[in-house]
Amino acid sequence: MIQNIFNHSDILDKIKETKVAQNSHYVSHQDGLYFKENTFFQSTSRKIHKICLVYWRLADLPSKYQSALHMIQLAALCKVADIQTFGYEKALVPLLRDLRTLEQDDRVSAHP
Repeated sequence: MIQNIFNHSDILDKIKETKVAQNSHYVSHQDGLYFKENTFFQSTSRKIHKICLVYWRLADLPSKYQSALHMIQLAALCKVADIQTFGYEKALVPLLRDLRTLEQDDRVSAHP
């Protein structure tokens, strides 16, 4: 997915713009008071079969692109009970392994 995203040169241009323009602006939805004080975002589900979904997005894009659904990608999902039993580190082993591979792969990390 990352390679597909970076195949679009306009995305790389937006990342470069964001690095320059982040002086005194909100960088994330979590920076705002609405997010911090809203009880909806602070409450948890009471259902029996809880699932933890982990998503990723490119944080260096301008915020109007970060919220686009096609820019938010599912990275992993697992049962909350498994996380409670084994911890996040064990539950996310496949994702962490893939991230290490991406970090070490010259074809992905090389910049023109």
